[in-house]
Amino acid sequence: MGRVRLLRWLELALAIGIWALFLTAVANLPPPPRPVAPATYSDAMPPVDQPAPPDPKTVLDLAADRRGLPRTLVEATAYWESGWDQGRVSDTGAVGLMQIQPEVAADLAPRLVGHPVDLQDPAQNADLGAAILRAYIDDQGGDVDAGLAAYYEGPGELAQNGYAYDTADYIAGVKALRGMLDRGEPLPPPQSP
Repeated sequence: MGRVRLLRWLELALAIGIWALFLTAVANLPPPPRPVAPATYSDAMPPVDQPAPPDPKTVLDLAADRRGLPRTLVEATAYWESGWDQGRVSDTGAVGLMQIQPEVAADLAPRLVGHPVDLQDPAQNADLGAAILRAYIDDQGGDVDAGLAAYYEGPGELAQNGYAYDTADYIAGVKALRGMLDRGEPLPPPQSP
């Protein structure tokens, strides 16, 4: 009986010793890191992959392809009009890459692209601009210079009064830019609005 009691005391002592070692180990652990509040709500959110804004040249090339126009013609027209700046709004209210007047868009978009367009959307702006340019070139018997003149002045104004004083400069400027694009040359800085 004495032996059993001794074994029980040894078991108890061993259990107490193990418990003491455990408590000592836990007490010597470094404290857990304290949570730091994010500086802003967006810092607390994981980053979201947002698509990059579309490259204007790519958007213009897709529109040119859809409308059967040479890419460099549409690129040059848009560069002359807006410097490829989708955010540009002219003094007369023309909007975006192709500098389209809202009333012209409202009138021509349903007929040329089959639906109203959002001129603030680069792809829709480029597509309608290319469709208008294609229609004006076709209306002028395939004459690209006359189609550019109609794009610049409006076909009614062109038919009634012929070239305005600066239309020849517009056509020459677009053609010069197109030549530079065809040759892969760098373009000059865009004109100021």
